[in-house]
Amino acid sequence: MMTAGHTQRGARSVRKLFWIVVVAGLAAMLAGCGSLAERKQINTFKKDTRDYGRLLRWRGYEGAAQYLRTPDGAPIAVSTRGLEDIRVTSYEIVRSQLTPDGKSATVEAMIDYYNERENRIRSLSDQQHWWYDEEAERWYLDGRLPPFVTVQSRH
Repeated sequence: MMTAGHTQRGARSVRKLFWIVVVAGLAAMLAGCGSLAERKQINTFKKDTRDYGRLLRWRGYEGAAQYLRTPDGAPIAVSTRGLEDIRVTSYEIVRSQLTPDGKSATVEAMIDYYNERENRIRSLSDQQHWWYDEEAERWYLDGRLPPFVTVQSRH
């Protein structure tokens, strides 16, 4: 036979179990949000580094320069003068490594290009340092455009 005391203890046990399940569920959701944010940040890294390479590949040097920022967020002044004759034939990311905190990364890209003023394909290894701007939710390159060899006009 059940007494009132047994019923109250049973109700308390059910409430306690309910709150344990709620707290565990919230903890799991918060942990999932962290990994979703990390995944989004990694996907943004892949997209931004790929888009930067595409801009170089298709002579969008002004657009590529928009990725250049100092770690405090200030744009890096870049002259694209002399690049009008540069044609990138291949842009390949050969290595990329994110820091454990996911806030910065190093990228090594191999670039094949030629200058229309000469008949020679050149290759260069471009070492890049990228950093993540949490406010803008995008990655920026702390550095310069690749060091293409340009041929000066003879005027």
